Amino acid sequence: MKTISKISLIKIPIIILFMISMVASCNKDGEMSDYLTISPTSGQKNTLVTIEGDGINFGLSDTAQVYFNNVEATVISVTESKIIAKVPTRSFTGPVTITIDGKELIAPTFTYLLSDINVSTIAGSTNGIANLNGIDAKFYTPFDIAIDTNGNIFVADSGNNLIRKIAPNGDVTTLAGSTTGFTDGNNGAAQFNSPRGITTDNQGNVYVVDANNHSIRKITPTGNVTTFAGTSGTAGNTDGAANIAKFNSPESITIDSQGNLFVADKGNHRIRKITPAGIVSTFAGSTSGYADGAGTDAKFYNPYGLDIDSSDNIYVADLVNHRIRKITPDAVVTTVAGVGSPTGYLDGEVNIAKFNYPIDLAVDELGNIFVSDLFNHKIRRISPEGMVSTIAGDSFGFNDGLGSEAKFKNLAGLETGKNGVLYIADRGNHKIRKLIIE
Repeated sequence: MKTISKISLIKIPIIILFMISMVASCNKDGEMSDYLTISPTSGQKNTLVTIEGDGINFGLSDTAQVYFNNVEATVISVTESKIIAKVPTRSFTGPVTITIDGKELIAPTFTYLLSDINVSTIAGSTNGIANLNGIDAKFYTPFDIAIDTNGNIFVADSGNNLIRKIAPNGDVTTLAGSTTGFTDGNNGAAQFNSPRGITTDNQGNVYVVDANNHSIRKITPTGNVTTFAGTSGTAGNTDGAANIAKFNSPESITIDSQGNLFVADKGNHRIRKITPAGIVSTFAGSTSGYADGAGTDAKFYNPYGLDIDSSDNIYVADLVNHRIRKITPDAVVTTVAGVGSPTGYLDGEVNIAKFNYPIDLAVDELGNIFVSDLFNHKIRRISPEGMVSTIAGDSFGFNDGLGSEAKFKNLAGLETGKNGVLYIADRGNHKIRKLIIE
């Protein structure tokens, strides 16, 4: 028979107490523990936070993991009475979570204070056409941007009727387009008429909203342009096969995990869906107006910018309603932020915040929504917790710099990149800008 040592007998009640404390620390709904405290409760990236637990012996486990708003932190030390962890970059405001031996404890919320918000110019100078490197290149009212899996940035250079490409080293080239018109073909043989929205798929194809041709165009990685949906030069509102479908001044485009394209059909006040097989349908929206609801019961007023999150929820910059809307994969439309008219500028909770013609948006991997607030000349952020704040922009003009020192002129497209980088199509300044948020 195996004997039990006195030391083992001493450990048993300690382990039992530890397990009871862990169970007691979270209620059945996973709400905040009454046994955990954090200090300090706010700070910038790399702040050292001490987590203490009443009746919890952290030192019994070497598997402790700490997360700030679901972003894993570096654990500096673990003792019986406390854990010290470093706040990770771009974790933003949210609960602190500790995982020990597969069990989760939820501590109070840590308020993340932004320390670095820097705006710079990565490409473009004065208006024109020039394929050069970085700020030596020239664009003419660039309207939207998209990034592929290799880090290439594609620009809908609307005023030049070109699709441009910025390589990771800053070299700017022309992928497709020439003069104003409507022609399919390779590279410079193709023609566009005010290309606006742009997105990419996992195969490296680029999809372009050709606004004044009321069509959706597709560009292969080699630069071959075809018409993916829409009737060339003919505005209308027709669902069906791609070659008979009609759009009315479409503006933006995004793609979901299944390869379906979604188009902000501005003139028809609808969000349209194009399957990979080229079948066009109305996903949400009807006549102009404002209404939440399912599918065609919902109403938009000149929907402009679109983006999609990892769960295939679509976000809409509802321009003339001055609101940010959300569409679930089941086509249920709700309002995320904004009170509509009268327009204005107000940060705060989403149900009181005001926008002034939000023209585009981008969603990052943490669930933050960034908004181009056109006539407020600012980049706004909607946090997952439902707070609207201004992260960059002062007044109409041009200036690189920190946060409120930056200036924009006729903001347009946004796109999120890696490591907390937000890319901006600053069409009035004919530049592509970069905003780093930490």
